[in-house]
Amino acid sequence: MSMKLAALCCTYHRPHTLGQLIESFLRQDYPKELRELIILDDAGQYENQEGNGWRLVSIPRR
Repeated sequence: MSMKLAALCCTYHRPHTLGQLIESFLRQDYPKELRELIILDDAGQYENQEGNGWRLVSIPRR
């Protein structure tokens, strides 16, 4: 039995690297149904988004 994998990535004002990050994660050979990429955006500049195998969580600025 394979284990589920969640990868967390914290970011702050790096929109130019998010696409590369998601593409790189999705190219991995671990089973797609057992992995998830969670991106935490501490800049609060994006809406929460979700894709196939990833999600972006925007943390509001205080």
